[in-house]
Amino acid sequence: EAGSSLLLPRAVGRLKAAELFLTGDPVMADEALRLGLVSKVVPDGEQLATARAFADRLSVLPPAAIRATRALLVSDEGTLKARMAEETAIFRKQLGTPEFREAVAAFTQRRAPDFSKVS
Repeated sequence: EAGSSLLLPRAVGRLKAAELFLTGDPVMADEALRLGLVSKVVPDGEQLATARAFADRLSVLPPAAIRATRALLVSDEGTLKARMAEETAIFRKQLGTPEFREAVAAFTQRRAPDFSKVS
């Protein structure tokens, strides 16, 4: 089940996960959105265009920052203090990257950053 018995209760709570596991009832799109299982529901036939638009938005962002953010989001375990220390370490590391320098330069020059030339 790919870890669903651990992950689903974390996502929707133990009681709702138990209901879903025990009944096998399908989860409709509006309920999946309400439960936080999906981030967006789009009309039928617009899935691919919506996914491409989202990918286009991500493709212009700094790759190292995206990787760092994803690494932080992998786990919801640990203490707040430990997570804050991890965030600080990642932030400090990002300060020395060409992506950060490009972001600052773009900001001071009042232009959109172009991370494709630094990655």
